[in-house]
Amino acid sequence: MNGFKCGMLFRAFEGQLMLSIHAPSKLTEERAVFLPMIEKDGRHSGSKQPR
Repeated sequence: MNGFKCGMLFRAFEGQLMLSIHAPSKLTEERAVFLPMIEKDGRHSGSKQPR
């Protein structure tokens, strides 16, 4: 998933921290991708399973 430019962190209704991106960065192929994030000690990292 390369070619994305920016994203947004948000909490899902269940409380899970998520990252929303649009990929690929090609106008006719662009789709929303939601990635679960992991919060630990005030830092964020991604998991490898998109939703």
